[in-house]
Order: sequence, then structure tokens, then C-alpha cells
Amino acid sequence: LWIAAASLLAADALGVVGGLTPPEHLLTANSNPASGVVALLAVAAATAALGLTAWNHRDWILAGACGLALYAASLIVLELAIRVSGASLETDFERGHTALSAMWGLTGLTLLVLGVARRSSRLRYAGLALFGLTLAKIFLFDLSELSSVARAASFVAVGGLLLAGGVLVQRLSEPEVDILEQ
Repeated sequence: LWIAAASLLAADALGVVGGLTPPEHLLTANSNPASGVVALLAVAAATAALGLTAWNHRDWILAGACGLALYAASLIVLELAIRVSGASLETDFERGHTALSAMWGLTGLTLLVLGVARRSSRLRYAGLALFGLTLAKIFLFDLSELSSVARAASFVAVGGLLLAGGVLVQRLSEPEVDILEQ
């Protein structure tokens, strides 16, 4: 029964990501990038529920659920940038991508800090992977597609988060020194 549920969920996830919320919504300016995001969130929730009941590969399934949720959040950020601002569609889309880079960087920083604080290598690696994905987005997408102001804002936001991450990881990694021992 579990294998049948996993198979149906995988087919549903492919249908939702491929049809309702295609990756081109994330890459090209359109007036409604978050169309279908409710279905995507439902698939993410179902994937999380499946992961919590899994005997094998629980961490990978839950990581997939988190990835789907991050993708949904990314589409929502782009949608909000377009809805809130009154500028042109292209300008709003660029602002959304600047916020998107900051959100991915902040999520990566949170995972990294939680991984160091809880001594979880999986969370640390997930945070580093998300930082790497954020940097790849900045260099591969933002540099070629965004205006100079949006590019600069993306670099400053993610650079600040990387610096903050370095400081926090260093502070959390240092062994605590007891004042009485000195």
C-alpha cells in the first residue's frame, strides 16, 4: 500500500511541477507565477506525510518535501513582488528575484546554523547546498537576466548572509570556555 501511495504521489508531483507550476514560471516574467501553487503545497504536504511514515529513505523523502515547499515559497515570493509593486512586470519580476535570492540565502543560513547548533551534518550539508544553489542562481541567472541595480542588491543580500553565516558558524563551533577555568 505504501509503495502504491508513493508511486501515485510521484506521478502527481511530476504532473503538478510539469503542468501547473512549471519551472519556467520561476525563470520568465509572467503576471501570475504562483498559479497552481496550492496544488504544489498539497503535494509537498503529502510528500512530508509519506516521509514521516517511510521505513526506508525517510530523510530523502522529507528533503524532497522541503524542496517542493521551497519551490512553492519561491513562486509565492515572485507573485507577491508582482502584486505589491506598481512598476512594470519586468521590474517587479527583477525585484522578486532579488527577494528570492535573499530568501534562499536566509533559508540556507538557517539550515547551516541549525546544523551546527544541533550537531547535524545533514542540516549543515543542506544549508551549504542551498547556499551553493543560491550562488549558482546569482552567477548563472541574475548576472545575465537582471538589471544592474537588481544584480547588485542580490549580491549584497547574499554576501551579507554569507558573512553572517560565517560569523555564526564560527561562534557556534567554538567550544565554550568556562570563566572559572581561566
